[in-house]
Amino acid sequence: MTELKQIHALVLTSGLSQDDTFMSKILSFSALSDSNNPDYSYRLLLNLSNPTIFDWNTIVRGYSKSKNPNRSISVFVKMMRAGVSPDYLTYPFIAKASARLLKRELGASIHGHVARNGYEVDRISVAVLVVILEASKE
Repeated sequence: MTELKQIHALVLTSGLSQDDTFMSKILSFSALSDSNNPDYSYRLLLNLSNPTIFDWNTIVRGYSKSKNPNRSISVFVKMMRAGVSPDYLTYPFIAKASARLLKRELGASIHGHVARNGYEVDRISVAVLVVILEASKE
């Protein structure tokens, strides 16, 4: 992570930080690498001029596998408030966070959101929803 921060500093001083594509790669690495620093990635996301659904999904995914999967849900809500619609890749990450949190109500809410947005027939979404329900059985 130290090397990544050095690269980021170099990018900032060289003016490349205005290139969202380049910054998106740094964001992905920091969120998904073994060092997994989604807080750092989220700060990068906030500085992008036009974050894409891929960027948002990367942050949600990073938090879903972190020590604090609840932040994944918070970022998901912020993403929707920013006017970015979730896609079929968003839901598995949210579902994973829900399963890790063992929150059955949250899983049911996610299922409703999936159905309302037409992803209920997506095999990935269905499989993940089964995992949520299994993980949160009382």
